[in-house]
Amino acid sequence: MMLPARQAGATVMLEKTPYNACRIGYLEAIRPGSKFISLIRDGTDVARSIEHLSVDSTYRIAGKPTLNRWWGVDGSKWDALARDGAAAGYFADEVGSLDTYLAKGAYEWLVTMEEVDRWRSRLADRLLELAFRDVAANPAWALRRIGEFLRLDVMPKWTDQATRLINEARQNLGPPLVLPPRMCQRFNAFQERFGFPGRAIDEEPE
Repeated sequence: MMLPARQAGATVMLEKTPYNACRIGYLEAIRPGSKFISLIRDGTDVARSIEHLSVDSTYRIAGKPTLNRWWGVDGSKWDALARDGAAAGYFADEVGSLDTYLAKGAYEWLVTMEEVDRWRSRLADRLLELAFRDVAANPAWALRRIGEFLRLDVMPKWTDQATRLINEARQNLGPPLVLPPRMCQRFNAFQERFGFPGRAIDEEPE
């Protein structure tokens, strides 16, 4: 990925993949000193978006009748996330009880948030966190902040073009998000930390 950037004479190569939050150690190993930008969205909105994609019956790829739009063939992505998330110490005693796409989506959001927290002290000033709500409310400010963080000159023409591409923050409405007790507590703690209104509710004991 760096080769085209070098060939173009670029000083910065930026790669955008949300799940890179779970690859920070790998990226640090192949490119020590990298900077990371965490764009954070309300966890309940994320979970409902994942639920929506997971039940999209119009999504088809030839030869893949068991393909889920979000979770892969026969839920392979979920199987990997649940296995690796538990192995990393993320709610190992609770993840097996998640049986809805909404709750599984919340778990994926939780794991990415926990991974950023795990690396926070090591990254220090190489980590920039922005709430998408704030980016959508004031795109010009957010773009200038990112430019400063990456030590790039922010051209007004680029800022104007990029600002027009940023949609307003939206809220996905739906049923309550029900999570196991410890997962629920941690989910709501993140929501509160970043000022998001959505909250999970604790599942009732059987």
